[in-house]
Amino acid sequence: MISEVFLLLAGHESSLFPSGPVLHPNFAPLLHPGEQQCLESLAVIAWRYRRISAACNRLLGNPSRYVTTVAATLTQFLKSEYQALVVDTEAKVLLRDPDLVASGSFVPLSSIRAIFSPWDAPFAVLIALVEQLENEKTWRPGPLIDLLLTRAHTGVQRISQIMSSLAIAVQRVWRTQLG
Repeated sequence: MISEVFLLLAGHESSLFPSGPVLHPNFAPLLHPGEQQCLESLAVIAWRYRRISAACNRLLGNPSRYVTTVAATLTQFLKSEYQALVVDTEAKVLLRDPDLVASGSFVPLSSIRAIFSPWDAPFAVLIALVEQLENEKTWRPGPLIDLLLTRAHTGVQRISQIMSSLAIAVQRVWRTQLG
């Protein structure tokens, strides 16, 4: 089952979660309620990641170079940060890292959940961002930069860093176009 969890976290669909982040009813009786809760919270993260990735792929076809810059920068960030975490965590499991694999034989889902929990808030904010970008027909650079900088003003450091880096990427494109 742990390989299914990693495939899910990597953005693949799963028979465990056929329609969103709710566990298939046939599997629920086979799991302890704590396991079910951990699986469903991991599925929420995976579901959000998949939605953000799909939105970025659509936004890459946007005629606005500023929107495509946001999508490309966000895609690269997800690849270097989130996808790398999925791969590194799976590698630790396969290598039976004692910090992750209990007694060298089983992986507590709560440990996997703890590793990926820092992505809860950023993914929620990023879904709202990509939905807003998709809902507007055109984005001029000024309002887009303002939106990103406004969203960077938060108490969550990771969200602030992501939004700031997206704003900087749009500013670079804008300055290149002006120069």
